[in-house]
Amino acid sequence: MKFLITGKDGQAFLAFADLLHERKEKYVTFGGKELDIPDLKAVCEAVLTHKPEAVFNGAADNDVDKAETDWEQAFLVNGIGPRNLAIVREQEKAWGLCHITNTGFCSHYEWARVVLHLDGWKGNLEPAKKNEFKTAANRPTMSRITSLSLSNKMSLQGWEQATDKFLVEIQDLNSWRKFK
Repeated sequence: MKFLITGKDGQAFLAFADLLHERKEKYVTFGGKELDIPDLKAVCEAVLTHKPEAVFNGAADNDVDKAETDWEQAFLVNGIGPRNLAIVREQEKAWGLCHITNTGFCSHYEWARVVLHLDGWKGNLEPAKKNEFKTAANRPTMSRITSLSLSNKMSLQGWEQATDKFLVEIQDLNSWRKFK
């Protein structure tokens, strides 16, 4: 099976590409500079050129506070881009489009606690209340996403494992950059 993956500079891409690499699957990757997913013509061209059987959209504008003032850019990447991928999927009728996330869920505090623990930090981390932060965006108390449609088809890592793996990869990448 051949995959087309967008958002190659993001954390979601790293996890999915590792899975595909382990399974010896073929894939082609694009960052925002190589494929502007809000551009329907560019998406069509990429699909016609590479002929994927499935697509993984890891592209996202996830700066929530910036999106309050630059909502057009966030809408293009997070709304129009996925719509374009779905339109091309529908036209080709040969490959699928779905959303994938790691299993489990956590708060920002829980995630920070795990990251700091994995990094060997010995300090004291205190949870904060939402109202202690002045942000442009009004955030929900709890918001989580799932991969229910894929849970019985593939084994997805838990968020703790994925975080650990990502930190190791970033550390390896940073070490490599120092020698470059």
